[in-house]
Amino acid sequence: MPRKRTYPQDNIIFSDDTSALLLQNRQEVMRCSVADTVALDKLLKLFFGFERPEIAGFRAAVEQFKANLPAVPDALRQMIDLQERGNPAFRAAAARFLAHAQEAINPALLEADVREMLIQHSTADLFGSVSEENVARIKRQNARRISVVIGKPTFRGS
Repeated sequence: MPRKRTYPQDNIIFSDDTSALLLQNRQEVMRCSVADTVALDKLLKLFFGFERPEIAGFRAAVEQFKANLPAVPDALRQMIDLQERGNPAFRAAAARFLAHAQEAINPALLEADVREMLIQHSTADLFGSVSEENVARIKRQNARRISVVIGKPTFRGS
């Protein structure tokens, strides 16, 4: 038996020569005469302004991410402080990185400069994209960076 074709009903306008009907999320939102330009304008604004719930949820998550982001550099500074106080391998790796940065960038660089460069680089990755693929890539990169500093291997999966 052939499948009956139906129109999507998350955001659609049905019209004929006299009236227009707006459905959103399978519910009638508005019906008006096509001759009533004020009502038709409202119907069209509702149609073009519609946002699917999953898109609205994604946008809300992005806004929450942006609101939380200023706390990230402070949290990274605290994590670095903790590692500098109690992790000799971290201190050794940080000293090697400082020597490399002084050689490659500027001999006048200080430990504090390199620390801020690392923090800014890490937060710049977060600004890049919020897609699942990029989040997974950033996690893998950060895991590798951390493994180099603390001297432990990380999972090398996809």
